[in-house]
Amino acid sequence: MPIVPIRIPQLGEGLAEALLVEYLKQPGDVVKRDDPLYTMETDKANSDVESPYDGTIVEWTVEPGSVLAIGAEVGKMEVAQGVKEVGGGHGPSAPEAGAAPATDKPAATAPPAPSGDGTKLTAIRIPQLGEGLAEAMLVEYLKQPGDAVKRDDPLYTMETDKANSDVESPFDGTIVEWLAEPGAVLPIGAQVGTIRVAADAPDMAAGHGPAPVTASKTTAVAASTPAGDPEVRILMPPRTRKLLRDRGLLDQAGQIPAAGRTLMPADVERYLAGDKAPAPTPAEREDYDEAPLPVQQQTLNYRLVRGAQVCVPVTCMTDADWSRLDEARAAVKAAHDGKGGPTAFLMMLWCVTQVLKEHPRFRSALVGDGKTLRTYKHVNLGIAVALPGDLMVTAVVKDADTYAPDAFFQKAAEQIALARDGKDQADASTTLSVSNMGTAGMEMGIPAIVAPAVATLVLGKTYWQPVPDGRGGYDFIKTAKLALTFDHRVANGVGAGRFLADVKQAIEAFSLDTVSA
Repeated sequence: MPIVPIRIPQLGEGLAEALLVEYLKQPGDVVKRDDPLYTMETDKANSDVESPYDGTIVEWTVEPGSVLAIGAEVGKMEVAQGVKEVGGGHGPSAPEAGAAPATDKPAATAPPAPSGDGTKLTAIRIPQLGEGLAEAMLVEYLKQPGDAVKRDDPLYTMETDKANSDVESPFDGTIVEWLAEPGAVLPIGAQVGTIRVAADAPDMAAGHGPAPVTASKTTAVAASTPAGDPEVRILMPPRTRKLLRDRGLLDQAGQIPAAGRTLMPADVERYLAGDKAPAPTPAEREDYDEAPLPVQQQTLNYRLVRGAQVCVPVTCMTDADWSRLDEARAAVKAAHDGKGGPTAFLMMLWCVTQVLKEHPRFRSALVGDGKTLRTYKHVNLGIAVALPGDLMVTAVVKDADTYAPDAFFQKAAEQIALARDGKDQADASTTLSVSNMGTAGMEMGIPAIVAPAVATLVLGKTYWQPVPDGRGGYDFIKTAKLALTFDHRVANGVGAGRFLADVKQAIEAFSLDTVSA
C-alpha cells in the first residue's frame, strides 16, 4: 500500500504559514476520512485538520510548536492503492504513476466535455507565483476575448510582494472571456477567464486547470450528517466540533439549527437549553450596512498587507527650511500671472529625484529568497495621489532622473492627472513613493510602506518656526517636516539618515536658476 505525505492545507484566505499546536493521532492509529489529525494555529483561530483519507498514521515528521508554510509536510500515512491528491495541500505532489483513477472525484473538478468541433472550454486560473504565496493582485489583461493565442503567450499580469509577473498561456487556443476585474486580489488557483482549446489538451500544472478544494474563510471544518451522506456537509469551526465531541453530540450535528451558514458554539448551547429555533442573524436585525470596498482600496490594502508581512519598517524625521521653495514658487506665479508653472511640491519632487540618483539603496528591492538586491539604473518615482472617497492611488514618473527640469515638471503633472482619473501606475520598480500630508493640514505623519516600494517619504504642512537670531531674539522661517519610513532589510539607519539629510539639503539649496541652467 502506498505511503503519502500529510501536508498542511490552506487554512484561510491570504495565509502563508501557521503554527503546529499538537497531534491528535499517534503513529499506528487507524483513521477514517474526516477524523481530526492535528491542530494548527493561525492569526484567525485554532483549527483541527481532518484526514483527507482512510488509512494508518506512519509517522509525524515535525515537532509541535513549529511555524510551517502552507503545504509543508508534517507526517506520512499509509493509504489504499490508487488514492489521489486531495485539494488544499494534502497528499502527494502528483498522482502516482499507474495509480487507478479515483472514484470519488467531485463533479466540479471533472474536465469539461469536448464539443462537436474537437474543442472544449477550460478555465484559465492563477498559477503558483512564488513559494508561500496564497493570493495575488490582477493588474491587467494582455489579451482580449476572441484573440487567438499560442502556448507561452502572455495573457495577463499579476502583482505579488516580489514582482509583477506576466502569466503565460498553458495552451494554444482562443480567449473566450475574462471573469475578474483588474485590481482584484484573488487566491492562487482562482479562475480569471475561459479559453477554448483542443479537446485533448491536458490541464497544466502550477495552478492552471480545475480549482482546488480550499478551506472556508472562517477556517471551518465539515462533519457528516447522521444520515451518513458524505455529500451533505455542515460547516463548523474547531471549537464547535470540540463542544459537540465533549457533549457526545457530534453525530447529531445535522439536527442542530444554526443562525448562519456555520454551526457555532452558541447554536449548540441554545440547542442544549431546549431552544430549537436558530437565533436571528445580524442581517435580519439590519443594524448595519455592508458594501464591497472600491477596487482602488482593495489594491492599496493588498500592498499594505504585503508590506507589513515582508518589510522591517523604521522611521526617521527631520525639519527642512522651505524658504527657497516658497521663493521659487512665488517667482513662478509672478512669471505666469499668478497661474500655472510647477508647484512647490513638484519642485520638492525634483529634489528627491536628484538625491535618489546618488543613493542606489533607495532605488533597490529585495527579490527571490530575500538574499538578492536588485538595483534599478534609473529613478522610477512614486507619488501618492488622493481620490474622492478617501481613496489613494500611485502616480509614477518612469526614468525621472533622465528629464530636464521643465520636462520633469510637465511629466509629473501628467502622471498625477492620470492617477486622478483612477489609473494606478505602481509596479515592482517603484521603490520609493512620496506623499504630501500637508494638503490635509497635517504637520507630520508616520508613513507606511506600500509594497512594492521599500520606502515612503512624507511631506508635512509648512509652518512658521522660530529660530534664535544670535542677538537675543528670534527669526521665523517657513519649515516643513519630512518623515521617511524605510525597509531596514534594504537600508540601514545611517544610510537612511544620509539620504534624508541630502533631501533636506537639496530643498534648502533649491533655486530656479539652478534648475533652469
